[in-house]
Formats: sequence, C-alpha cells, structure tokens
Amino acid sequence: MNRFNQWYKSKIESHPEDPPEKVWDSIQDELDVDQVWHRLEANLEGRKRKKALLVFSMAASLALLIAIGSIFYFTREPQPEIATLDTSPPAEPETPESRMPGQPADESIAKKLQPIEGVLALSEKKHPSSEEIRGAMVESTGLTLPSLEAPESKATGPLPAEIISRDSFSKEIAQKTLIAEILEPQTKRKEFFIGATGQLANTWMLNQKTIQGLNPEELTHTNLSFGKNFGILAGTRINERMILQGEFFFLSQKRQSYNEYLGGQFVSSNLELDYSTLTLLFKYQIAENSPHYLAGGIYGSSLKNAVQKIESELTDVRNEYNSLDYGLVAGYEYQFPIAGNWNLGAGLFFRYGLKNIFSGNEMIPDYLNRTQNAAFNASFSLNYAIF
Repeated sequence: MNRFNQWYKSKIESHPEDPPEKVWDSIQDELDVDQVWHRLEANLEGRKRKKALLVFSMAASLALLIAIGSIFYFTREPQPEIATLDTSPPAEPETPESRMPGQPADESIAKKLQPIEGVLALSEKKHPSSEEIRGAMVESTGLTLPSLEAPESKATGPLPAEIISRDSFSKEIAQKTLIAEILEPQTKRKEFFIGATGQLANTWMLNQKTIQGLNPEELTHTNLSFGKNFGILAGTRINERMILQGEFFFLSQKRQSYNEYLGGQFVSSNLELDYSTLTLLFKYQIAENSPHYLAGGIYGSSLKNAVQKIESELTDVRNEYNSLDYGLVAGYEYQFPIAGNWNLGAGLFFRYGLKNIFSGNEMIPDYLNRTQNAAFNASFSLNYAIF
C-alpha cells in the first residue's frame, strides 16, 4: 500500500499541467471588469446630475412659495373704510313761520331778511301777527310790501305733529336699511363647509441611508420619490379670520427610492408605505375678505401596508415599521370662489414626522436606523359651504 501511494504521488508531481488559457479568458469575460467600471462611472455621473436637480427643485419650490407670499402681501389692495353712521334719532324739525300771501320767493330777499333783528325778535313769539311782520320788514328794508292780511282760513300754523313724527320715522327707517345693506355680507357668511381633497406629494424617509445617498461620492443613490393622497374635509369658521379644518385621507402614500449594490449587483430598491391619515389645521386669513390663508396644524397616521420592492421582487416588511406616525403640518392656501357656495382651494404644504417609524429587525435595531417621514405636498380641494 505504501508503494502504491508513493507511485501515485510521483506520477502527480512529475506531470504538472497548467489550465488552458481559454479557461482564464472565460473567467475574465464573466467578471467583465472593464464594463463594470464603465457602468460605475456612468452611474456616478448620473447621480451627480440628479443631486443637482434635487437641490435645484427644492430651492425653486421654497423660492416660489416665498415669492407668492410676498407678492400677495405687498400688492393687496387696502380695504375701503365704511363711514360711521349716526344712528341717533333725528332732531325734531323747527316749526316754519307763517308764509305771507304773495311773498316773493327771491332767494336774495330771503337771505337779506334772515339776519334782521326785528324779524328775529318777532320769531321768538309763538304766533306773530301779519301786521307785526310787515312793519318790521318795511322798517328794516324800506321795501313796500302788499298787505299781509290773509283770510283766517288760509293762515298757516305749525306743522301737524303726525307729519313731524312720520318724517322722523322715515329717516330712521332709511338709516336702518342702509346699515342692514352694509352688514348683509357678514351676516350671510357661511360658517360650516365640507368637501374633498387630493395631494401630489414629494415624499422622503429621512434616515442615514437616505442622507448618505444624496452624496455623489457614495455608491448608494437616493432618488426623488412621489406619492398620492386622497380624502375628505370638513371645517368651520371660528371668527372673522380663523378657520378650523379637519382632513381624513383614506390613502396617504409614503415612498422612497434608491439605487444601490445588493448581492454584487447595482439594483433599484423601493420602500412603499401606505397610511390612513387624520389632519387638524388652523387656517388664518392674511387680510379681511382676502382669499389667502396661512395654515398650521398636526397629523396622525395609521400604517396599512409596507412593502420593500427590489427590481420586481416584493417583500412584506410591515413588521419592521411602527403602526403609528405623527407630526406637524404647515403651508399656504388660496381659495377661488367658483359659483354660489362652491370654492376651489390650491396650496403648498410641508409635513414633518416626529416619530421614528422604523421598529427594527433581526439585523438592525431601531435606534441605528432612525427614520422619519417628510413630504412637500401640492394640495387641491373642492368644498361647499352649508350654513
């Protein structure tokens, strides 16, 4: 047996044989090193361009929001002021003096006679006689006047009390009617409304991986991701310029997309979370009777589905994410009156989650991959004022 082993060993060692060159060429073709580096360079260049596009889009959105707010603030027209009406009861009209038959209606004579002391003295009497008036006027002006005697049946006295009261009542009614017309738009303002709303959201899952993927030097690349929100709304007016509004979204999508190396391959990876979301907003009217509103509030979300998609392969990862999320909301909205009690709203909102939605898995604990939801939302709504 030992002799056989020695013989076998000598045969093996005395006939060394190198692998054929074709084998090494085949292995090199399989590795395809040159093409791999070309692909890496192309991906890095593309990531740099996408990074610049991302920064530009975020800066443009912020600049647009600031510009719209500035234009509306500095160019809005001042509201006309309504003069204060004197609602005090009208003064009781003075009883006119008895008019003389045939008295000329010349205004110059009336103005000339007004400051005459004799007439003023006579006016203090309740019912001066015609002869007394005539004597005072002739003495003061030197005019020759016809006889002031008039039949007793044509003598005029003070206006009847019912005529005076009727005149006062008419003026008071006219003032109240004018006040009602001025205040009518405010008294008829609707205090409660309902409607539907939808949003196109640029969503972000803020964690270490997402932030590192924005660096073009990293192999993992973070892509722009978008989701949709659909729901209903209802609200009420708290005061002249403040509105409380609630929104319930049946579907609220959160998305985050990456390009990364997994298993030695450069693949597309997508994380897709679906929520039901309840939002509470306080909307403040920038100016009286203005269509511009600033909004702020809070939201709470309940997780419905969570899927990790790598190329075309789907994996349920709901057990890796918390079932609840909550955070803050802030933004701007413009209300377009359409017809009757219908209004169309359009606005820009930002949502930021305060809770770590990652609950951990077998490989990574939750505190090493802290993840928060964030989104820029373009919002549209249609509401109807009920009462």
